[in-house]
Amino acid sequence: MDKITRGTTPKIKIRLPEGLEAADVAEAWLTVSQFGELLVNKTLDDMTPDENGDLLVTLTQTETLKLCSCGGTVNVQARLRTVSGEAIASEITEAAAAEILRDGVI
Repeated sequence: MDKITRGTTPKIKIRLPEGLEAADVAEAWLTVSQFGELLVNKTLDDMTPDENGDLLVTLTQTETLKLCSCGGTVNVQARLRTVSGEAIASEITEAAAAEILRDGVI
């Protein structure tokens, strides 16, 4: 993911570690922040497994409109807890916040 465009509904794929499947996940968070401010937090209830056993989460237009219209870097991180109690965190991924010409939900 190299950018997140404001006012869109991007799908973000959470690649699970080797040997781990979606059914092994008891709780998961996907957090989006910009300039140190937490803007979006998605939970396991917002995620669906894909055909490879990884997790997919879709951001809403309202959520991506929270990104600063000034652009800048967006930070995204996934954290999860397995049914066996293991806590895992992804590396923090950086993406550019891409602007739109007309603001608002379409």
